[in-house]
Amino acid sequence: MTPTLRGTWTVATFETKRSVTLARAALWLVLAGFPISIVSIVYFSAREQINLNNDGPQIWQLLILGLTQVMVALSVLLWASPALQVELENRTWIYTSTRPYGRRCILLGRYAVAVLWASSANVVSVLVCCFIAGVQSAAPALLGVTLLSCFAYASLFCLLAVMFPRRAMSVAFGLTLLLELVVSFIPAMIHNVSIEYHLRCLLGSWIWQGTRLVKDTPMIFSGHSPWLHVFSLTAYSIILLAVAILVVESRELPTDEL
Repeated sequence: MTPTLRGTWTVATFETKRSVTLARAALWLVLAGFPISIVSIVYFSAREQINLNNDGPQIWQLLILGLTQVMVALSVLLWASPALQVELENRTWIYTSTRPYGRRCILLGRYAVAVLWASSANVVSVLVCCFIAGVQSAAPALLGVTLLSCFAYASLFCLLAVMFPRRAMSVAFGLTLLLELVVSFIPAMIHNVSIEYHLRCLLGSWIWQGTRLVKDTPMIFSGHSPWLHVFSLTAYSIILLAVAILVVESRELPTDEL
């Protein structure tokens, strides 16, 4: 095992053990339970109207997708954005930065922990929501886009964490709103920089192919192969994480930030 992998594993193991607290467990339950609660309320109050609609399954799938993606972004935001800020507040960055491979190991270890916590909460949420709504056939596709989004958002927020260590959470929140709610729906090449666009196109290819949802709104979907979007999200995650490592390895934090 290389020093980087060994250090990353050590950091991830330590952070995972340290984060297993009642407060974190309660937060995990809130993040996993919010979509389940909303889907349950809609199911018991409007299931007859939705199920009588010819597009009923797509309505349930869109509801689950929207809720879980909000929770994915929020959960990764809470765990990945403070990756560097925690070291600064605890006054441990000056020691970490002088260790061989210390900077990248801290970043990669906290990236792994953020993906672990976010993906575990949202995988449970997707499975339970699909069972409640009766759309179990869509669960594999929804799980796929959920896991891909966890890795992609974690890479993006880790990059912002090393670029704006003291304001990472506010910058990440604003940038996410801009990219996912505005840019992803622009019918131009710029929408390729948003994560939500690729996730939407994947579901359009995997479970909505030939449905009225795709036929009536062709401008917000893509006719490309789903594997191209999988590759785009994978490359997106790797490139952003690599840039984050380069930034954290080369950046010297001012004294006032320590």
